[in-house]
Amino acid sequence: MNKVITSKLCDNCSQEYETLSNNSKFCSTKCRNQAKIKNKIKSENLELLEDYLICKWDNGITLSSMKKYVSNAFSKDKWVEYMNQYPNDLLQPISYTNRTCKHAKAGVHMKTDKFRKQASQAMTGENNPNHKSKTTEEVRKSRSPFSKDFHKYKTDEDREKFIESVNYEDRLTSTQLEWWIAKFDGDIEKAIKEYKERQTTFSLDICIQKYGKEKGKKRFAERQYKWQKKYKKTNFSKISQELYWSLYEELKLSRYTFYFAQYNKGEKDESGKNHEYSLKLEATSIKPDFFIPELNKIIEFDGVYWHRKNPENISRERKRDEQIKKANYKVLHINERLYKENPEKEIQKCLAFLREEN
Repeated sequence: MNKVITSKLCDNCSQEYETLSNNSKFCSTKCRNQAKIKNKIKSENLELLEDYLICKWDNGITLSSMKKYVSNAFSKDKWVEYMNQYPNDLLQPISYTNRTCKHAKAGVHMKTDKFRKQASQAMTGENNPNHKSKTTEEVRKSRSPFSKDFHKYKTDEDREKFIESVNYEDRLTSTQLEWWIAKFDGDIEKAIKEYKERQTTFSLDICIQKYGKEKGKKRFAERQYKWQKKYKKTNFSKISQELYWSLYEELKLSRYTFYFAQYNKGEKDESGKNHEYSLKLEATSIKPDFFIPELNKIIEFDGVYWHRKNPENISRERKRDEQIKKANYKVLHINERLYKENPEKEIQKCLAFLREEN
């Protein structure tokens, strides 16, 4: 017996279609699935947005991910187009998000050493997708919002806005006791023990404790000095060198001795080697950004990133300035943002500082 092709109307979309089956009710698998979802919505009194979403392109319904629905109903490439067209729409129903993300939000698994170690190993060394063995320096910079070469930045102001938006005051790291207290769920005794064990084995306090106040300070300062002399390459910004070369051009006839990163005995060194002066203080050594020994004067260029105003930076810079002044040196700070807004004004401020009598 030969089967006869008949025309029917789809129970879901009401479009006419041809079929060989007498029991057929839907024109496609998509319509059959959609009908099941509609019955579920009706029988369980589900709510729009809370329990399901409707695709604005074809009125299709999804109980889970809109991305998955659009990718299956149209194509994977179309999802990006849909997202750009409706950027404010939910990607998942609220109940689905709460149901699938509850464990991740709680972060219970990440409070155990086992999963912390796994997460760390997955991103450590060559496992890191941004490792230098897998990318170029140019690519790595383009991926970091802290770099001025970040692919989304159109101007320097974009980067400055991002850095200012980061709440460093609330950001905890393993250098802070609060970080350890959070790790051990408020167990202060255990947190303090771990915190102390992770502290550096060489510090000013340890030197003083081991060798006494005077000898300890001396040994720590010598160690810092040797380390700075050994570490030839140091991060410094090109814009700071632009300022210092301007000052050099104004003062070079004065026969002063100049020290700043790119200055090498009157020549400009752009190799990346740092020619800043290693200045010994009472209990440490520093490398001033710009230094003229004959004047006992230092100029520090406060870049937007490295000198951002978080508690750790503020405390460190305050102590550094106190040590500098205690050693009878004067210091002037120049803000990167102010320099960019009016370079000439900041140059004149520096010149006035250097020319004033001690």
